[in-house]
Amino acid sequence: MRTAIVLFLFVGIWYLAQLVIYMYAKLGWFWVIVKEGEAVAIMRNKTFHKMKLRFTGHDFRGDLKGEKDTVDNLEIYNIGVSPNKEAFLASSSKAHFFSVVFPIKGILWVGIPPFYEIHRYTFKWTDDRLKERVEEINWILVQKYVYGLTLDKIELEGGIPYNIQLLVTIQITNPAKALFRVKRWFDASMERISGWARDEFSSLSLDDFLAPTSGNLHAGEKLSLALEKIKQLAKEQLTPQFGASVGIVQVVKIDPSNEDLRDITIKREVAKQEALAVVERANGEAEAIRIVNKAAEEMSDKAIILKGYDAIKHAGANVTLVGKDLDLSRMIINIPTASKKGGTE
Repeated sequence: MRTAIVLFLFVGIWYLAQLVIYMYAKLGWFWVIVKEGEAVAIMRNKTFHKMKLRFTGHDFRGDLKGEKDTVDNLEIYNIGVSPNKEAFLASSSKAHFFSVVFPIKGILWVGIPPFYEIHRYTFKWTDDRLKERVEEINWILVQKYVYGLTLDKIELEGGIPYNIQLLVTIQITNPAKALFRVKRWFDASMERISGWARDEFSSLSLDDFLAPTSGNLHAGEKLSLALEKIKQLAKEQLTPQFGASVGIVQVVKIDPSNEDLRDITIKREVAKQEALAVVERANGEAEAIRIVNKAAEEMSDKAIILKGYDAIKHAGANVTLVGKDLDLSRMIINIPTASKKGGTE
């Protein structure tokens, strides 16, 4: 009986301690809760100390290669693939055991406050619906995310200004660089991408942004090359400097910046599509005629005469049939003609 009471008290104290740790972690005291796909920065006396990461199958390069953790060497926080991370939880039995003993996942040690704390900052960004958002956060996303970017009054070929909306897929590959090497990594990255896009798009025309038949946005050859150039510049500059990798750049909308120009452009595209529709119909009719002629050429001589006989029967007139290589002596066909008395002969 006494053993059961002791065991009950031990289990109760253990889970009560877990609850206390969870409450402190929610406040960022002593511990912190890190969600999947995020990283947090730990500050010591208001200066950067180290990064903590929770990203399944990934880890920091410093942890993978055993490099020394120093503030000056931000390269150790490059994120790399770690297939053996958390391998001890691979089996279902081990996973179940640890979920029972340690029910709170993602809790990491920070340090003793106020000497150690989590870095907090205001993050402003544009989401994939092109809406601006602001949030006070203490983490940085390391998974891929689609951000929006609007380019105002970009002059395309011909000097006509357009407003172009882009979707840019970005993944943080080094959270320490993104947070501490530049003031606002998102603004800095989008400014670079905006400048590159203006340079690349200035040599394009509106037709390069539109599909030749449907009028929908479509990455033509020139536009595809321009988007690839932007991604290449991001790989050469953004990734090593800001720790941000650009995966996909996509044009989702293009509009003239002036209302009058917009009406003119719409009328122009409508006229173009109507002209293309006429051409398509003409091509279809020409193809139909070609098929009929081909089928007629392939018909036998007897079939041609029978077709002529049917036409004469309905017309009631004398018709001379000329066939290709016809041997009329071998074919006996009575062709009816109207007689003067109203009958047939």
